[in-house]
Amino acid sequence: MGKLGQVETMGLVIIVILIVLLGVFFLAFNLRGEVSSEDRVFLGIKAGNLANSLKSVSIGTSSFGGRVVDWCNGDGSAESDLEEIVLSGFEMIDEKVSVIFECYDGRSLVFGDCSTGIVSEDISLSSGHSFFVRICPK
Repeated sequence: MGKLGQVETMGLVIIVILIVLLGVFFLAFNLRGEVSSEDRVFLGIKAGNLANSLKSVSIGTSSFGGRVVDWCNGDGSAESDLEEIVLSGFEMIDEKVSVIFECYDGRSLVFGDCSTGIVSEDISLSSGHSFFVRICPK
């Protein structure tokens, strides 16, 4: 009778271990965060739309692109104007977003906390400065 109980216990232990391993593999594949190609296209369109929307914004008598140029030329007050506009754009998107401004001299200004994700096309301004939007999928 003792050996039969040990065999049944070992069988139960093996079944529990298999269930745990299956659960670990299931979680590993589901938590990878892979983005489908349809989602990539959709997020790319969202990023492009936000970039184009930002480009067309007016700030008082100046344009958005004009404030980017002002910041790249050393105007510190332009940063707060840019931040206000960019943060209002973030409210319309339910993913993590970053907007990156790049001056032609290599300096950059980043708003947001998305470090890797789907990127819009680079919006070049007539001054040679540019910016783009990056969206991180959920």
